[in-house]
Amino acid sequence: MILAVVAAFQIAVASPAPSAAGPLRIKDASRTLSVELVPSAQGPLVRADQLRPIIPITVSHLTGERWLLILGGGTIEVEQGIRFARVGTDAFQLAAAPEVRKGALYVPLQLIVELMPRLAGNLVWDPDRFELRAFSSLTRHEDRESVAPRVSQSGGTRSAPHDETRDGERVNRGTPVAASSAPLGALRSRRLVVV
Repeated sequence: MILAVVAAFQIAVASPAPSAAGPLRIKDASRTLSVELVPSAQGPLVRADQLRPIIPITVSHLTGERWLLILGGGTIEVEQGIRFARVGTDAFQLAAAPEVRKGALYVPLQLIVELMPRLAGNLVWDPDRFELRAFSSLTRHEDRESVAPRVSQSGGTRSAPHDETRDGERVNRGTPVAASSAPLGALRSRRLVVV
């Protein structure tokens, strides 16, 4: 009896992890892309450069086993066989180690659905639909104000609220907001919602 339990446990541990719900869907306002998941012993992998038609990602081989993913002005550094990813000075543990197959980098699904949305502010993961959604490009709040300045109650215009001066230089500390082509008029006013 004990031998049967031990044998069943060894078979369960040796069998590969089940694959996810199907192909990963990547979607923006006008296109949908299906990216096949590649099974591995540690979990599903995604070929990083296949995201490129919708997500502007650059996959670069550094040296040896190190690779760099450049996305939205930030970088994710991974190494083949190592279950950690570096974003700036922070390190994140991965569910599976990245692999290189036929010269192409395959990263764990976790990196795509958890780390990339943190780095690029216009990505959202929807686990119910098993899709990664890309929204329109981001512009800074101050950039929108420079095109259409707001009028204060006294009738004059005011500068961006997050600017400050440090050592004689003007420093922009604004937060990114989604770009909109809708005109600002009397019927449409801006409101700040803090969560």
